[in-house]
Amino acid sequence: MRYFKLENSKGEILDITTKSIFFHDIGGLGYEEENDFIRVGSVWRLNAREYSQIPITGKMCFTEHGDTTPYQKFNRFKSFVDYSPLIMHYYPYGLDGLLYKKRVRASKLNKGEVNEYGVIDEDIDFTPYTPWYEIVTGQTSEIDVDERGWIWGDGDENPPLVFEPTEGQVARPARFRGEFRMLIDLYSSTDNESPVKITIIGPAADPSWTQYVDDEYISSGGFDSTANFSLAEGEKLVIDNTTGEYSMTVISEGGQERNVYSLRSFDLDCFFTLRRGKNTFAVTSADSLPVKTMIEGYVYYATV
Repeated sequence: MRYFKLENSKGEILDITTKSIFFHDIGGLGYEEENDFIRVGSVWRLNAREYSQIPITGKMCFTEHGDTTPYQKFNRFKSFVDYSPLIMHYYPYGLDGLLYKKRVRASKLNKGEVNEYGVIDEDIDFTPYTPWYEIVTGQTSEIDVDERGWIWGDGDENPPLVFEPTEGQVARPARFRGEFRMLIDLYSSTDNESPVKITIIGPAADPSWTQYVDDEYISSGGFDSTANFSLAEGEKLVIDNTTGEYSMTVISEGGQERNVYSLRSFDLDCFFTLRRGKNTFAVTSADSLPVKTMIEGYVYYATV
């Protein structure tokens, strides 16, 4: 049985596949495309395609199961969804299976009387901000330091990958850069360019970040040479494009935030997207010390 849950902007999660609140008669889980074709002789060639914003529709049933009435359950639900945007959690194969998410807003919620069955059963629409996505993650750890070690090189900007294991180490492709590189691999199985959030944990001096796909260089990010940017112990730098906005934020150990977007190098991409295949991320520090890093990729799917 498939399951649905909602998460609001306060981080609260509400199960909507229960005896008290049940989401049913669901539509809009697929997709539609707007296609632009160009005629070439007697045939047509696809020039551009764009996914349409298809609402997820259905009915929300509120019952008298438990110690509250259908009206009370409805009002509590309305208060819950007021904290938008929401994240819809979808388990197509049951709660122990895969989890897909989609950022949505409850754009329609009818309210009627309790019917002859003693329930409120009304139409609801969720308008999406994103396609369905699966979160894939990776992070550096102490074992990365032990197994990947120092990676020496001849200073080439984007040299080929080589295997340089030493005794007791695992053979792992590494790039010659003459610095300590922490490598994280994430995999994507779709052609949709999917956003990435990078979290770099201090200390780090003038950190930079690079992406490779199937061992080919794609892009790099970093700070302007005049910024003299560094992270203190415990500070976090978050480079994020997963919400539809592009942000670079430093978060202190006490939770204070400051915007450092203006300090980025505008000659570099800085914000990455996953591509089909193996996406390798490397983070380095100007002082050549290892940098603790966490990567989150949102793998976008047209339908799941």
